[in-house]
Amino acid sequence: MSHLLVLGEGWVGAAVANAAAPRHAVTVIDPPFHPVFHQRDTQSELELRKLIAQQNITMVINACGRLRGS
Repeated sequence: MSHLLVLGEGWVGAAVANAAAPRHAVTVIDPPFHPVFHQRDTQSELELRKLIAQQNITMVINACGRLRGS
């Protein structure tokens, strides 16, 4: 079974995760609200790479949307 990482817990991310769950292991994180990933710096990149390696993630879907503005 492949392991999917969905970036974003909003309505798009949740829909993607729910649709994939019957066939894939799914991990969902919301980078803007995550204690490390929200920083968008070198350390957060290293932590994301570590998460992908540790959980043997085979697919990443970016479902993060705009938090404010038009």
